[in-house]
Amino acid sequence: MNITSLAIEKSRITAVALVVILAGGLMSYGGLPRAEYPGFVIRVAQVITVYPGASPERVEMLVTDKLEKAIVEMPELDFVTSQSKAGVSIIMVSVKESYNQMRPIWDDLRRKVQRAKADLPDNVIGPDVNDEFGDVFGTVITLTGEGFTFAELKDVANEVRDEMLLIEEAAKVDIYGAQEERIFVEYSNARLSELGISPVLLGQILDSRNIVLPGGEVTDGVDRIVLEPSGNFETVEQLRRSVISLPGTNEFLYLEDIATVERGIEFDLAAFEPAEVDRAINDFMDNLLEAIVVVVVVMLVFLGLRTGIVVASLIPMTIIMTLLVMSLLNIGLTQVSLAALIISLGLLVDNAIVMVESIQVHMSEGKGAVQAALASATELRTPLLISSLTTIAAFLPIYLAESSTGEYVAPLFKVVTITLLCSWLLALTMVPLLATRFVRAKAHPGRSKYETPFYGRYRNALLFTLRHQILTVVAAIVVFMLAVLGLGL
Repeated sequence: MNITSLAIEKSRITAVALVVILAGGLMSYGGLPRAEYPGFVIRVAQVITVYPGASPERVEMLVTDKLEKAIVEMPELDFVTSQSKAGVSIIMVSVKESYNQMRPIWDDLRRKVQRAKADLPDNVIGPDVNDEFGDVFGTVITLTGEGFTFAELKDVANEVRDEMLLIEEAAKVDIYGAQEERIFVEYSNARLSELGISPVLLGQILDSRNIVLPGGEVTDGVDRIVLEPSGNFETVEQLRRSVISLPGTNEFLYLEDIATVERGIEFDLAAFEPAEVDRAINDFMDNLLEAIVVVVVVMLVFLGLRTGIVVASLIPMTIIMTLLVMSLLNIGLTQVSLAALIISLGLLVDNAIVMVESIQVHMSEGKGAVQAALASATELRTPLLISSLTTIAAFLPIYLAESSTGEYVAPLFKVVTITLLCSWLLALTMVPLLATRFVRAKAHPGRSKYETPFYGRYRNALLFTLRHQILTVVAAIVVFMLAVLGLGL
């Protein structure tokens, strides 16, 4: 007993299974991971070293060259490019595309760079290895606040970042554009001279106040009290009220008496990737639905109502079943995976057309509906499987390509494979079951359906090609060469 006979004999179980697949696929669609484009591994890192005051030639000789000699020892290395500018060295390290686990490789890169640092000049800054410059932030939020200082805005940004990091889906939160706080103490040289205070002395006085020193501790039995002396500046007002002692006198002044001290909310979405993803997915879904409608209409027009309905039913059912399998395999919705569904439309419908056509032929020869369906399934299940696998194999090189391009378009192969195999499975179960209910064909025992003028002319043309095999092969080669030449146009 094969799968087709089971599907027909246990029609109620088959119907329930189809309903479960239909419901599961529709529910899976809402939970599928979504992205505008598939992800791929970034195999490039930057090594940045700052050498203040050095010319490009000295940067190349004293920094870049020494780092490159250490980096090229890595066996995973593909190639290295570098730029030596005035005061800065930038090295781009590219790893072979056959490697996918990048964390151990970047750790090895850091160790080699750190080892080479001992041979660099003492006053260099770095080198720093940046292996995250390829990160893409899905959401960019701006923070503005009229009347708030930059320092206050940064405090709010820090609080918001801490809250966002608690979101399970958030992998990384960075703050960009934060303005470093500067406090300016503007004084008059004449006023300082009048008070006998030099600018250097004023700076030393302020430095001596803004320090953190241990204050000791007091122990009272089991209690221990830690003394924390004050003195560090927490606000601008505290800085203004700093006490300045006048040299050679017992008089004191506040800093604001001799100098001017000064500093010198709203959220908005600057970029929201989920909205762009929804727009791209919805556009492609519209294209997919349009393609489905066009194919269904063509089936109904050229195959008739009954046959067209049976054939057309395979299309949405295969798409829904494919979505269910994609969710089980964690294959998300991207422009590439949706494009694969559109590509598969013209391929998956062939299984149903061939199966229904074969059933009609057997029915026209006098067989019953069930017998015709079983005979067609037995005759076609292997050829249809081989045909599907052959088509799948055409997309296999894309999947096997050891490159970023291969990673990017890998969903194309995966989705086409799932779609065609689902189509083949449904063509052996659902289509024969529906065909026994809806497909009709006039029985002409002893006379084939193909005994018509049209098929007669086709038979004569086919016999001509078989009798003139060399001519046929030469003609096929000529047509192929013309097609190749036509690619240039």
